[in-house]
Amino acid sequence: MFKKAVITIVCFILVANILPGALAFSAVEISSYGLVDREGKTLSFIDGEEYVKGYVDIINITGVSSDNLGELVVECYVNGNLEHTERITISIGKNIIKMRFVTDDIEVPKDIDDIMFKVYISKPEGETTSPTEIDRLGLEIPGAQQDGERYAQAINIVKALGIMSGYENGNFYASSAFTRAELAVVLTRLMGKESIARYETEPLFSDVDISHWAFGCINIVAKMNVMDGYEDGTFMPEKKVDAYQVASSLVNLLGYGPAVGALGYFDTAQELGIMEGTMLGSFDLVSRGALARLIFNSLDIPIMEQVGFGDYLEYVVQDGISSSSPYKKSILSESFGVARLNVYVMSNLGIDGINKVGLARVSIIRDYKTKYATDSYYEMLCVGMTTNVAAGNSDILSMVGREALVYVKVDETGDSQHTVLYAEKVPSLNEIADFPIDRIEGIVDRFDYYEVEFYENPDSVKTTKITVAEGANVYVNNNYEGQFGYEIYPYDLINGYYYGTISFAKIDSWSIADYDTIFINDYRIMIVEEVNTTLGRVTGTGQMYNIVFNPNNNEWSSRLVDINGNELEWTSLK
Repeated sequence: MFKKAVITIVCFILVANILPGALAFSAVEISSYGLVDREGKTLSFIDGEEYVKGYVDIINITGVSSDNLGELVVECYVNGNLEHTERITISIGKNIIKMRFVTDDIEVPKDIDDIMFKVYISKPEGETTSPTEIDRLGLEIPGAQQDGERYAQAINIVKALGIMSGYENGNFYASSAFTRAELAVVLTRLMGKESIARYETEPLFSDVDISHWAFGCINIVAKMNVMDGYEDGTFMPEKKVDAYQVASSLVNLLGYGPAVGALGYFDTAQELGIMEGTMLGSFDLVSRGALARLIFNSLDIPIMEQVGFGDYLEYVVQDGISSSSPYKKSILSESFGVARLNVYVMSNLGIDGINKVGLARVSIIRDYKTKYATDSYYEMLCVGMTTNVAAGNSDILSMVGREALVYVKVDETGDSQHTVLYAEKVPSLNEIADFPIDRIEGIVDRFDYYEVEFYENPDSVKTTKITVAEGANVYVNNNYEGQFGYEIYPYDLINGYYYGTISFAKIDSWSIADYDTIFINDYRIMIVEEVNTTLGRVTGTGQMYNIVFNPNNNEWSSRLVDINGNELEWTSLK
């Protein structure tokens, strides 16, 4: 989880008597100040926090001691009124170069939206620094309020891949800014080097010591020439990030730094497609949602690699097209072992009896030239191939009969299953989605197709007519059941055989009918009369009389939810 702080840098000079009749200068820099959580991570908003602390980081350039550098002041305002103040005196001992001062815990008022913390330094001479202001939702970038919706797909994908995450309260805060330290962590993950960051021990920047939460990742991105520090030897980890910094970092990470030349980093990023789908200018602050989109754009861009040395030095774009590039290399394949594919979800294979995971059978429609589409692997993931995939935490089992965009963690050994990390339904050519089956008024056989008449809305007076292809594929509860007019009796849609919702979709552009695929969510209602927790059996009356819950069943799995979709335990039935 990332947490952020607004940073203000203030420099001032203290004058001290060292020898009689002589003056020397002791420069003390306030590196940053703001709020931290109990783990010491800086905060740019307080939503979800029960307690916070004020902090100030001091850098003592000359190492001369000082008993009073002023006070760190934290003020808490509720509904515009000052409710609490916390103060701590700032001093620094001789030969101490860097020190952090932290206040006691400050409880965050509960169930109140209008909360503001102000953190500032009160100097001995009476002056104060500009306050860092932190409210419940934090620094929201102007114009970024819709970034959660605007970049929803990218956010979901980077979360599924573990590149970025939401917060403990379930929010992603897509419109909030983020810091250079957070960017360093994300870039380290993109390089697949987060696991080795903990082995870093030598500080590279004067304002990032080994105690900093992102210390290892900051060192990694600096050593890999992905991010730079500043001329004064600092990294400024809490500084907010603009589009130029993200663009240049991603260009470097993808290996295109040597090719930038006169074009410049930002224009190179645009040419590569990194900035696609955004309207960011070079120095616009980047929201968390926009960062997710920039990362998403970069995932499948071919990496450029150095080939040869000295007089034979050259750089090759590993796009799988040129003779020196046998297959495409990307962040997805090289750092994550993931293939991006478009697949047709053929069937739900039920539960894997060994690993207890849901399996789907898929046919690959598009392989995006992934390296896993070559014969270098035991099972090629290329166009035309079919394979079984584990559903993982994805929704792929709800997409049977449809085309889906999937990100698959590839099993390169053949010892287990490929696992879907993310699945997204590709929109059909046309669709009437999820309306109650009992709104169907009539069905007429027109020989080559069926005419279906239904009420679009509960209060509709007139019916709507559509045509459904004879032989349309029918899926019931995400399982293929047969063809409409053959295995599936059309009039079962109006005689009460099915109870639930129905969708009509057009998947095949060659179909002459309005729709060629039917999806039915079939429900059964039971009035519970008895629960046997020993046998896992529920009996009752209604459309079902008996349900047996067996967690060891390898053919199907079950989940009990209430009318609001909240999961229940079987033993809670009465």
